[in-house]
Amino acid sequence: MALATAEALDIAARILDTGKAIVPDRFPATHGEAGERTLAAWADVFADAGANYPPEVWAPAVRSWAARSVGDRMVAPREILNAAREVVAVWEGDPEKAAFLDRHRNAYLSRREAAGALPVGTAPENPSGGRLAAIPAPHGAGRQRFREQLDRFATRNLAALDDPDATPHDRARARKRAEERDRRRAARDARTTRKAVS
Repeated sequence: MALATAEALDIAARILDTGKAIVPDRFPATHGEAGERTLAAWADVFADAGANYPPEVWAPAVRSWAARSVGDRMVAPREILNAAREVVAVWEGDPEKAAFLDRHRNAYLSRREAAGALPVGTAPENPSGGRLAAIPAPHGAGRQRFREQLDRFATRNLAALDDPDATPHDRARARKRAEERDRRRAARDARTTRKAVS
């Protein structure tokens, strides 16, 4: 879920202002017409990724990037996102900061659940009676199509079982494929059943 435009603009402004104060020649200016376009472009990047991190992460991320950057190249938004990811990884080792991150994540899940983007019971504050929430994979439809395509290939490759002109070697290979396909399907069905029962 992307951040609201005002929130994303606030994150981008914080990052660029902090960076401009630390290393002015590595961060773009945010004043004037060109600065507004830069700020809007950075906000677009952080609208998608910024919701994952609390606002308190951005200043340490900028300081972390500035402390290890070399050369005279301008910063890119992806570098700040990577630095934020590293800051969060360090914070996970501190019990107090880890609890703060958990509260942020739970609030984020609650907002998404309230907006209807996630099924009820996803957020820890709204348990679903011990059932796991069925959160669809980002590429769930693509995975389903891929499985169907694999099944079509497997069926085509198994044609040697019924072909009277097939060699014994082709029949044995087709039989082995059929057993492997059945084993994979059984394992997949068992995983699905386990998730549904939990």
